Amino acid sequence: MFLTCSDYVSAEEFLWKALNIRRERDSEGVLTADSLFQLAFLIQKQGSKTRKKEAVELLQDCLDIRTHKLGNNTKVMYLYIS
Repeated sequence: MFLTCSDYVSAEEFLWKALNIRRERDSEGVLTADSLFQLAFLIQKQGSKTRKKEAVELLQDCLDIRTHKLGNNTKVMYLYIS
């Protein structure tokens, strides 16, 4: 929804709120990883080196959670990283 209207500021605000709620409920859950991924995707679109570095850190957290929860040899994990 937000990506189509390019309202990155509002989108980022809502994604941070969603991430914080998911972290409160299950900090190591797959849904938390999904929120990390969505936030990283949005942040990297903003273009600056600093923002891209922040996106990489969020993606690493996402990958860590998914690997821990799903294992690194599962078909599901392959679909997430491809």
